[in-house]
Amino acid sequence: REVFAQATTQSGKEYLLTMAVPVNPEKLDSGFNMSELAKYVDWFHLMSYDIHGSWDEVAGSNTDLEYISSTVENNILGKGVSGEQLVFGMASYGRSMVLTEPSTCTTAGCPISGSTMAGCSGESGFSPYFELKETYIDTGKYQSLLLNDKSASMEMILDGGIFISLDIDQTFLLKRDYYLSK
Repeated sequence: REVFAQATTQSGKEYLLTMAVPVNPEKLDSGFNMSELAKYVDWFHLMSYDIHGSWDEVAGSNTDLEYISSTVENNILGKGVSGEQLVFGMASYGRSMVLTEPSTCTTAGCPISGSTMAGCSGESGFSPYFELKETYIDTGKYQSLLLNDKSASMEMILDGGIFISLDIDQTFLLKRDYYLSK
């Protein structure tokens, strides 16, 4: 922080000290002293994605706002970080999971067995938003596309029992509104 202040004085350019922090409260609490860091860091980039995915036992939201808000309230703002120091990272991609009981259970909380669908990146279980929009949303090639009010995320079901958690304009706005309220 002192070096950045000196560089700003010498060059006339403003330098910021920023860092990315996880949204997982256990990782955050075990590796980051937020109240002490807040004294020196200009912005904290909250990695508010990859909350749930094919690594879990049940389907869940990639960007679960209830989970995010709990972490922000209890483990960030509650530790002395100002809301003005937060930068909210949002996912422009979806996470896909294979439902194990697609004829009876197709929502968050249903059992899953790994991932499917490798998007343009080739990573299994990861598809960019533009690809999901062009291929499925715009064409209507899905069984259902529903808002999960609890997570403020969309749940899309495809043929073959594929569950995809993603954000669309509507849910990006819900997350933006939450962020602006802090």
